[in-house]
Amino acid sequence: WVRSIQTALCGAAASAAVLGALVAAAVLLALSALAELGGRLIARPTRAAPVPTLRVGFITSEDSPGSALPPRTTIERLLCEKMPDAVPSAERSGRAAAYLRAGHFQMFDSNGKAWGSPEEYFRRKLTIGELSGGQKHLIYVLRELSARPQLLVCDELLCGLDLERKTRVLRLLKHQQREDGTAVLYLTVDFASARLVGDELAFMKEGAFLEGPAPAARLLDYPKTRDLKEYVDESLRQEAMARGQHLRAEFARLERDE
Repeated sequence: WVRSIQTALCGAAASAAVLGALVAAAVLLALSALAELGGRLIARPTRAAPVPTLRVGFITSEDSPGSALPPRTTIERLLCEKMPDAVPSAERSGRAAAYLRAGHFQMFDSNGKAWGSPEEYFRRKLTIGELSGGQKHLIYVLRELSARPQLLVCDELLCGLDLERKTRVLRLLKHQQREDGTAVLYLTVDFASARLVGDELAFMKEGAFLEGPAPAARLLDYPKTRDLKEYVDESLRQEAMARGQHLRAEFARLERDE
C-alpha cells in the first residue's frame, strides 16, 4: 500500500479545526502505511541488515511557505539542494530545469509578456526575491517534489496557483507516483483535485470520518451520507458553472494534448 496508493482526505469545510483533524488523520494513516512494510522500519538494526530510511515529504499552503524561502537564494540552488544524494551533481541543474518545465514556471516582464527559459533563469541567477507570491509557492512545491519522497503528505497543495499550474503540478505528482511508487496522502476541501489524485478517498466533517477510506469512484459516485452527497452535488454544480474552465477539464485537455 505504501508503495503505490494515493489516498485523498477531503472535507466539506476549510476551518482550522477540520484541517487540524485532517493532518492528524494523515499522520495516523502514514503510521498505518509504515506498518505495511512488515515492521522493517522499526526493527532493531543489525550490522548485516541496517534499517532503511524512508524519505518523507510534506507540502502545505499554511502560512505561505513559499514566501519563507530565503529571498537571496537562486531558484536553481533551491531546487537542486533537496534532490536525493544519489543524484550526481552534474545532473542536478538539468533535472531542476525539467521540474520548472513540468510545472510550467514562467517569468513575465512589466508588460505581462513571458520571457526566458529555465536555463536562462539559471544563467541569470534568478532569486526567490524576484518572484511573485504564486511563483514562490510553485518553486516551493517543485522543490519538495524534487526530493523524490517515498511518502508525501500534501495539505492543500494547489493553493496560490492558477489553473494551468494546478493542472501541471497534479500531472507531475501523478507521474512521480507512477515512476517512483510514491505514496501520497492528499488533504483538501477541493472535490476535483481529490478525484484526480486519489486511488482511495475518505470524507471528513468536523473532525470525524463520515465515509471511507474507499475506492475513489465508489465513494464519490455512490455517496451514502447526506453530507457527502451534498458536497459532491455542490462541487459538480460549480464545475458546470465554470463551462469547461475547471481543473478536471483542463487536466483532461493536458493529458490529451501531451
